[in-house]
Formats: sequence, C-alpha cells, structure tokens
Amino acid sequence: MKRTSTLTWVIISLIGFILFTGFFYLLLVYSKDISLSTPLYFFLVVIIALISTAFLAGAMRSVARYSSASQGGSLYLSGPAVIFFIIIYLGYRYRPEPATEKSPLSLSVLLKGPDGSDELIRDGQVRVRIGQYSSVKQVDNEGSAVFTGINSDYKGLKIDLSAEIPGYNLINSSLYTLNDSLIYTNLTLRLVKKLDSIAVRGNVITLPSRTGIPGATIRFQGVMKTYTTDSLGDFTAVLPFKSGAETRIIVSKGNREIYNSLRTLSENDFLSISAN
Repeated sequence: MKRTSTLTWVIISLIGFILFTGFFYLLLVYSKDISLSTPLYFFLVVIIALISTAFLAGAMRSVARYSSASQGGSLYLSGPAVIFFIIIYLGYRYRPEPATEKSPLSLSVLLKGPDGSDELIRDGQVRVRIGQYSSVKQVDNEGSAVFTGINSDYKGLKIDLSAEIPGYNLINSSLYTLNDSLIYTNLTLRLVKKLDSIAVRGNVITLPSRTGIPGATIRFQGVMKTYTTDSLGDFTAVLPFKSGAETRIIVSKGNREIYNSLRTLSENDFLSISAN
C-alpha cells in the first residue's frame, strides 16, 4: 500500500485548515444571524478545533504554550492542547444567543367624556388598524377597549383609530402611535357630546299666487343663525333640535315681518310657509 507523502499530507491539511478556519470565522461573525441549535453549533466548533489542531501540530510541527497562575499552583499547557482549547474558548465566547420569542403588543384605549368631566364611557365600540392588524372591540364596564396579539414588529407605527359611541363624537385631530419601546400602549381619549340636529328645507310663498318670495329672512327661535331664501323662495337649514321639536318661525322681508308662527319640525321636513 502506497503511503501518503508528507507534502501531500501538508497540502490536504492546509486546505482543510483554510476551509474550516474560514467557516469558523463566518460562524463567529454571523453567529447572531445563523439559526443553529446549540448542540449543532458546538459540534461544528469541535470539528474545526480538531482539524486546526491536526494541521498546526501535525503537518506544521508547531508548538504553542500557555501558562496561567491559579490558586495552589500553575496551569501549563503546550502543543495541540493549547490550539484546541483556544478554539473551543473562542467558539464559546462568541456563541449565538438562543433566539428569544418576541412578546406580542397590546393596546388599551380608555374613553372619557368631554374635558373637565371624569365620566367614563361604557357603551360603544372602538376600531383600530395597525399595519396588517385590524380589530373591533366593545367598550367594557371600565370604559376601556383592549386590543391584544399585535405584531411585535409594529412598535412605533401609526394607529388608525375610530369609535362609534352613542351620543358622542371622537376628536380625530390627534395622531396616535404604538409605544416604540414597551410592549403595551395606553391611550386616553376625550370625546365630545354629539349635538342633536335635524335638516329641513322649505319655501316661502305669497298667496294666492303661490309665488316664491326671494331674499326673505328666516329665523328659528333659539337659533342665532338666520337663513335667506333663494331666487325661487326656497331655503335649507340644519337646526340644533331633536326631531319632533316645536319652535317659532319668524319670516321677514326687508323691515316687515310677513310670518310668525309655531311649527313642529322633523328630520327632512319640507316647510311651506305662506306669507301675508
């Protein structure tokens, strides 16, 4: 059987040493990005240590010494053992940390009445959209809507938030974002009372011709705003009343009052006002 020459052994060992040393370097540099189990990682480190030791101590006939003072004596290593333990130490020193599972984020929305009021809102629902996360939650008895299971990568993202609360409107002027450092975000939202209002339309006509009166001024008792008829005598108005409310309507043309009467108003009513 033909024996392998010393030069051939040196070349083979050198190639193996270069390949596994390069691999070991990449393993150290990118250890945090490589998904390797801990047993597999250390198995590779031991293989690399053995190959490096075989090349440096065998083919190159190299010797390394390491001494360290310790309690009660001196630790002394030389030759292949030093190379082996140095590589094992480096592998342990730069070992990849086990991947930790990121905790999902949570969002709590507390709803309160207008400024100056500590009233908690205990009815309605809140809708949020954050990235690909979308959910609707009912307001609980504590006045809160709680959202859980939000992707942990969404920290600092904008919260698209809307609410349907009976009798209240949400002020949408604020920009809300998830906390960029904690896994929970707490928001307190102030609502404004929703004003009762109805929309009405109508016309002011003269009898008996039933011709529309343009430029007539219409006032509703209890409302500061006045309304004016167009060229056909028509008008529209949005009034702060509940449907079915009764109010006095006063119509003037120039300085002359041409109509004054109590009327019952309903949503989308058509008021035909016959002037004198």
